[in-house]
Amino acid sequence: MSSLLIRRLHMYLALYLMPWIVIYALAAMAMNHREFFIDFYDGNLWYAEKESEQDYVPDVSPDASDAEIAEVILDHLGIPGPHNINRSGDGNQLNISRDDPLAARNIRYRFDEQKLTVDRFPFRPATLLVRLHHRHGYGREDAASKAWAVGVDVAVFGMLFWIGSGLWLWWKIRATRKWGIVCLVAGFGLFALFLVAI
Repeated sequence: MSSLLIRRLHMYLALYLMPWIVIYALAAMAMNHREFFIDFYDGNLWYAEKESEQDYVPDVSPDASDAEIAEVILDHLGIPGPHNINRSGDGNQLNISRDDPLAARNIRYRFDEQKLTVDRFPFRPATLLVRLHHRHGYGREDAASKAWAVGVDVAVFGMLFWIGSGLWLWWKIRATRKWGIVCLVAGFGLFALFLVAI
């Protein structure tokens, strides 16, 4: 590759990676300063408000899987989309976590009581950032989650190339080698110190 081509790729990758790096950086700040945000929201950073409660019997066959029941419940509520499910230890409650950047919900269905309860998380920038930071998609069937997962992979490989091309460009400019070495040693040294300390 020519120096000009690597410079162009380095520059355009920086532009593509900008929103991903900003999101991950701000999310890391939100997680690193969690206590500040908890205090900012009066101790209720992850507080969910009850949105609805109703008697309900899902229209499914007796041998329906939890995934099928969850799909029917979400369709009934009018909020189909990406979600995670699990059952309580006693098997009497199906828990559905419905992802949504602006209004995530926890949905509980009690089989023994035939009761459906929906709790809604109010929109908060800090929780949105953390949800985006932890979001994954290859384990899900919906196209949006898979597209997000592909975007994350592209961003990760882009960052690795960005680092490699940055190192190559730095080495090609002789005048920057001395300070570059200082920065490399300082960066790796500080990182190693943190690894030992924590």
